[in-house]
Amino acid sequence: MEFLTLEQANDYFQNERPESEEWFVETMTDEIRSRYLSCAENIIAFSAFRFPPGFLDAKDRSGRPYRILRNAICEEAIHLMQTGALRKNPKLMMGIQQASVGPLSVTFSKEFDKPLIPPELYPMLESIGAISAGTSTIQSGSVLF
Repeated sequence: MEFLTLEQANDYFQNERPESEEWFVETMTDEIRSRYLSCAENIIAFSAFRFPPGFLDAKDRSGRPYRILRNAICEEAIHLMQTGALRKNPKLMMGIQQASVGPLSVTFSKEFDKPLIPPELYPMLESIGAISAGTSTIQSGSVLF
């Protein structure tokens, strides 16, 4: 991870973010947390947003804009954890609201859309000059029986 340490992320989730219990469950090792942070950093800093020239290359990353970037990376990491929980339940991922067996019946939500980037991150990152590179979503797919 280039923009924050695991210790900084743990401090953020411990002291600044309410309802971050997922970050501290017993099954979450430091290795897994680090992988979520690396993935989140890659999404935010290197693909989903464009930053002002020189911002990502600055040697001094101690100011408020970099704190906002670190917080956004933490928020994206926990969002990825929650989205991963959706992937473990394929019914939720496909937007299935109800399923039954005899006679076969499946009810889909009218529209299912899970954003790759949580909406609250856009104003955070825009406040430091980042521009969204576009919107990405995880959308429902079709089910074949």
